[in-house]
Amino acid sequence: MNLEKELLSYWDKQGVDLIYKYKHQIHWYRSHREGRVNIKLFNDLTQTMFKEITDIASVDGYVEDGYAVSVKELLERLGHQRQRADELEKENDILKHNIRVELDSSRNMFSRMCKEKQRADEAEKRADAAEGKWEELKALLDEEISYNATSLRALFAQQWLVEMQNLERGEE
Repeated sequence: MNLEKELLSYWDKQGVDLIYKYKHQIHWYRSHREGRVNIKLFNDLTQTMFKEITDIASVDGYVEDGYAVSVKELLERLGHQRQRADELEKENDILKHNIRVELDSSRNMFSRMCKEKQRADEAEKRADAAEGKWEELKALLDEEISYNATSLRALFAQQWLVEMQNLERGEE
């Protein structure tokens, strides 16, 4: 696109006002009054340049008059295309930035969610462990209480026997 612009600028400075394309060659269009002379300006071997100009070799019954294009208009179009391309590039950059921000935000949210899940899993494990310890403590307390109850019964029974013996001796 830059080479096209450079060529068009050069031709404009040299006084070439109209051009046409024939078999991928750019020609200077000169009207009948100026004396039609076939002046070839450029041969596009790549066949990729000046696509906005119709190649009259592909048109049945071509006449250069109907397909000549103003060099100044082409320069303006290229300028507008460049300007539009710059605008689109800026919009694209803004969209890329917004996508990066959203992606970072989503990544951070996912990371926080993973950490919360990990903390919840750890809390659940601690709760399960505490419940297991509670059950163990309860069983130990039940065992201790039943042992103490048995011990107290035995103690009370022993005291009762002693008191009974004391009473029997006191009666004797």
